[in-house]
Amino acid sequence: MKLDVNWDNYRAQVKEANLSEALKDALLAYLDELAALPLQPNTINPGYMSLCIWWLVDEVCAKETPETFCWEIYLDLSKKWAADRGEIGQNAVAAIEVLTPLLAAHFNNDDSIITLKEITGNTVYYVLFLSDTLSEPKKYYVAPNANSLAEATFSKNAWYRAIYAGNALVGFVMLHMDKKAGKYMVWRLMIGEPFHSRGYGRKAMEAVIEYVRGLPNAQELTLSYGLGPGSPEGFYKKLGFIPTGEEDFGEVYASLSLK
Repeated sequence: MKLDVNWDNYRAQVKEANLSEALKDALLAYLDELAALPLQPNTINPGYMSLCIWWLVDEVCAKETPETFCWEIYLDLSKKWAADRGEIGQNAVAAIEVLTPLLAAHFNNDDSIITLKEITGNTVYYVLFLSDTLSEPKKYYVAPNANSLAEATFSKNAWYRAIYAGNALVGFVMLHMDKKAGKYMVWRLMIGEPFHSRGYGRKAMEAVIEYVRGLPNAQELTLSYGLGPGSPEGFYKKLGFIPTGEEDFGEVYASLSLK
């Protein structure tokens, strides 16, 4: 069995799009190689993969520039899907590596500005996909974004935003806020794996810190993190968070003075 995808429709869409011949060829090679891969037990849901391929083709072939760029998410998941198949997936991995720089040039995203944007009905699925990009052990240090959004639905103290680098959706942040008591905590923070080591997490946290600093009675910002391989401990310490000495459920609590 293989992915239940209308490959011919996507190939036709690519051929008719206003794209360079090099990009068209790379996209068609990407589709051909993924189409050849069999289904097998995998950490990525086949339904998700079908959506990734559909949305990637739509995003790249769109007549107008999309408001949200997610192509790196789709390619990251596609690459993991192919790599999990071992030797038979290596041609697909190679096709994705050829396609990646061509798409970067095509979209030419200015990622120098990090913004925190409200999540909408048009972007919530993309935010959910971000969690699937995390590999072990990093994925164990933050709950899936689906869980976070579900919890936020039932919490009057939750404040959450999608993290953007330019037009690219790269992460998710959620705070627990009690403005009356002046208590503010980073409940969740995640950056999608294809965007690691680009400084997005640091810039996003700096934006969060400045936002909280302007809220009522804000004296400190707190958070907690797990320890071990892949722990974000060093990341938070560089931002100035100091362990308080308190631990709960195996997590270390830390705080940053906002005075």
